Amino acid sequence: MNAKEINGGAWTFRKEMIYMSNFPHTPPQFIALVLTHQVPISIAIILTSFILAFSTFIRAFLSFIFDLAWTRFVTSTRIYTLWRDFNFDSQKLSKMRRERATKWKEDAKKAKQERTREKLKKVEAKKRDLKEQELKRNRGPKSAV
Repeated sequence: MNAKEINGGAWTFRKEMIYMSNFPHTPPQFIALVLTHQVPISIAIILTSFILAFSTFIRAFLSFIFDLAWTRFVTSTRIYTLWRDFNFDSQKLSKMRRERATKWKEDAKKAKQERTREKLKKVEAKKRDLKEQELKRNRGPKSAV
């Protein structure tokens, strides 16, 4: 519990502690409350987890019921007819995915090659400029002799 949660934050920490010390249950009542409400819920959750983890029959039965319910839902709505109209199957979807991925990879390679070409052009232009500057320096000033 936080002081901000009680009365919109108008309570001080001292008032909150006084409120908590005046808890309406005595220790035996509190223990009875925990044993009657919290422990059975915890036991039920733990038992359900163990049953679902180790009982293949129960998992198969629940899976069967879920599959039937899902199939009924899909076939009774427009989802199934849309699926049939679009004629999607796993092979077609995987082929579409492969084609798109291949196209994206090719585009990325082309973009990288273009960037590399541009970098090479810049490097060559710098080299050419440096050579021209060096040639100008080597010629020196022309003197009339």
